[in-house]
Amino acid sequence: MRESDLSANVTFTYITANRWLGFRFDIAIMFLSLTSAVCSIFMRGLFPATLLIFSLQIITDVAANFSIAMRCFAEMENHLTSAQRIYAYT
Repeated sequence: MRESDLSANVTFTYITANRWLGFRFDIAIMFLSLTSAVCSIFMRGLFPATLLIFSLQIITDVAANFSIAMRCFAEMENHLTSAQRIYAYT
């Protein structure tokens, strides 16, 4: 096996794992958003509508930022592990 083939396999595996992780986080965030929306519907008589809409907007923003942050964290951890290996080999 050539070195370029090995590099391509590692890159493909890394991208696949990163996308699978992102998919799982997106599913978890979707359930959180759905639960919040259902709770907002049931609590519409207890709280003002503007407060419920604001809370749904904040949850949506946090969900998007959480997904991006977790993907960046996974990528950063991968690069730090590579840097530690290079340091250990030297």
